[in-house]
Amino acid sequence: MFGDVSGFTAMSEKLEPEDMKIIMDNCLKLLAGEVAKYDGTVDKFEGDLIMAVWGAPTAHEDDAERAVMAAMGMQVALHAFSARLEWQRGFTLKMRIGLNTGEVISGVVASGRSKDTTVMGDVVNTASRFEANAEPGTVMVGASTHALTKHMFEYETLEPIKVKGKVEALAVYRPIGIRSVRGQRRGVEGLASPMIGRGHAFEALTGAFDEAASTHVPQLVTITGIPGIGKSRLVDEFERYLVERGTGAGWCKGRCLPCGQDIAFHPLAEMLKGLFGIPDSDAKQAMLDRLLAGVREVMENVAGGEIASSELDEEARQICHRLGYAMGVAYPDSDLSEITPANVKDELLWAWRRFFYYWAGAAPAVIVVEDLQWGDRIVVDLLESLLDVLKDVPIMIVACARPELVEQSLSLVEGLNRKIIELEPLDAVESRELLDNLLSPNLLSPFWKERVVTAAGGVPFFLEEVLRGLVEEGRIVQSPAGWAPVQAENLPDLPVTVFATLFARMDRLPSLEKAVLQRASVVGSRFWDTALSYPALQLGREGTALLGLQAKNWVAQQTRSSFVDDREYLFTNDLVRESAYKALTKIQRVSEHRRTADWLESKVGDRTEEFTELLAYRYGQSSLQAIREDSENEDALRKAGTYGWRAAERARTQQAYSDALSRYNDAMTLFQHLIATNEQTDLQLDGLSAGELRLEIQLRRAQVKEPLGQLDSAIEDLDAVLRTALPANQIRQAATAYTQKGRVLRLQSHGAEAMECAEKAIELFKQAGDAGGQAQALLSLGEMYSDVPRLAGFEAACRQAYELAQ
Repeated sequence: MFGDVSGFTAMSEKLEPEDMKIIMDNCLKLLAGEVAKYDGTVDKFEGDLIMAVWGAPTAHEDDAERAVMAAMGMQVALHAFSARLEWQRGFTLKMRIGLNTGEVISGVVASGRSKDTTVMGDVVNTASRFEANAEPGTVMVGASTHALTKHMFEYETLEPIKVKGKVEALAVYRPIGIRSVRGQRRGVEGLASPMIGRGHAFEALTGAFDEAASTHVPQLVTITGIPGIGKSRLVDEFERYLVERGTGAGWCKGRCLPCGQDIAFHPLAEMLKGLFGIPDSDAKQAMLDRLLAGVREVMENVAGGEIASSELDEEARQICHRLGYAMGVAYPDSDLSEITPANVKDELLWAWRRFFYYWAGAAPAVIVVEDLQWGDRIVVDLLESLLDVLKDVPIMIVACARPELVEQSLSLVEGLNRKIIELEPLDAVESRELLDNLLSPNLLSPFWKERVVTAAGGVPFFLEEVLRGLVEEGRIVQSPAGWAPVQAENLPDLPVTVFATLFARMDRLPSLEKAVLQRASVVGSRFWDTALSYPALQLGREGTALLGLQAKNWVAQQTRSSFVDDREYLFTNDLVRESAYKALTKIQRVSEHRRTADWLESKVGDRTEEFTELLAYRYGQSSLQAIREDSENEDALRKAGTYGWRAAERARTQQAYSDALSRYNDAMTLFQHLIATNEQTDLQLDGLSAGELRLEIQLRRAQVKEPLGQLDSAIEDLDAVLRTALPANQIRQAATAYTQKGRVLRLQSHGAEAMECAEKAIELFKQAGDAGGQAQALLSLGEMYSDVPRLAGFEAACRQAYELAQ
């Protein structure tokens, strides 16, 4: 933004310099206040000119809107200031403002002995030209700013202007006010409809909230339906309802990640980061400090007068130690190291329950978990336990998921205070109503209307995409009189699936925009600008492409970024991301997953522990596919196996057994291939050699198969360990295998064989001088004696274990 105040020169000729300085300081301070009000940054003052920037250093998804609001606010503020000045001094002031949106270079510029941070580029120069051409007292904006804000502001279209350095005349617009009826960010501009066919679903949501608020009995509502059916739209309408009704309800939302990125507690960690303003780019200690301060404040607001400060501090510390562990960032003095893995899950669930108990203590609260079908079982367990444990808390849980989750977790919907909302495709009548709301009822002939309805299949998002395709092809155009068909009799055949619709739209994109969209699809549903340009980290053409993708509603920039120095974006719909990903070849996916993994590793610094699962997934996707394509990279294989092993260990200690088993399997594949194809490989991981690591993976894999009921498969792993460990004199691994095998055989009711394994384990641990292992094997033997029962044997085994433990 450039703003130039006219009238100062005439005034300076008649006023004393000191008076002039006071007036100018007050005026510019007033204008700077309007910039700050909308989170802009004043870049510089030069005489009576002000330059301001949005999007740097802090970016928001609505920066263009903020800039236009600030510009209009500056004109209003200056008008009032000028009225007072005219009454006091007889002078008037007016201002010309120019706004432009686009990619700039932001950095430090040396000027003599000083260094100043500023922005540079064609966008800046063009904004200055807009200011010079604006009428005093008005704002002039360019086409990019207009495209990003026309849903919010009424504009007057001005005559295109010629500016220096531009061959073509530039389209310019003048904002004249906020629209009385806002347009939509999502969807085709000018096409909007109320929510159709979801009345009963909406009533179920509001009814559950009212019940939780009035009875203080927690409620769980599961919204299920296929992608694009309207789960997020329903949640958005519900949030808007709570705000407009003035309920004062707390609201937090987290999302489970797709493409195997499921970190057990990710959606809950996302809630905490959102509630307490914790960016992913924070250093580890800064994040821990923010977490503790935030949790302590929540507790103080509810129980500050009832619990002694020291007790509150201690409980906050214990809660945060467990929340931090769940988020992947452990406190240095955490007491979780003293807790057995079998009890870690209970400790983590206790901490989450206590936090939500305090958070919902001040006012009714709503927890939203989206895409729960991609989440870990431990998240489902937590949601269910909140209902069972928090008996007097006005809390409502909304879980959004695809239908397969409910089939796997019936406990989500069966039981007291549990409801399910199954969103079905709209029927033909509702689909036609939606189409008539989006377009005028007579815009399309009945024949073509039925073709659009049929192509959409009752899914609102599909219908929206079909219409968008028609608009982008120029088959439907908007005129001052409204929407109108062009050559309706020649409309192309409509795609039979939404993926075909999206593929067709992608093919019409400029090559750079298409490439950026596909690269972003590998990063994930949310992505960052630096991830797209890594490793060069020279943002330029990618940023221009992102602006184009935003204007076409493929992606949207977020208000805050998990990495504060980067711009964060979201795909407008997961189907968009899936379509872009499917358009990549397998070889391209290998390369892009590796690039994304290297970028993430470079970003997280000393917090790789928190991002272990993501790194394991990224390097694993690259390396496993590379093995199949015979194009593997040894460094990537090592990283994939290392992060995969650590992610598996983390999942096992958190009792996420299915996830752990999958990761152990992948790690085994990667390490075996690395060793087989690189005979000189000196593989060392966590102090384990290649051979020891293979045995450890088999032992841990067998361990997690037990609670999953895969007992025969566990026995196969343990026998494989024994066949390798015994001839190689690897006593400890063989003893551990015998202990685990005895436990599995006991579960299979093979008592005699189980005792034989336990006795062999005791003897081997004794040979190895491992008193702890020997004590564990003795306890297992004692349990087997108690099954018979042979109480004397049980007592003797327990006594020996106790003596060894001492």
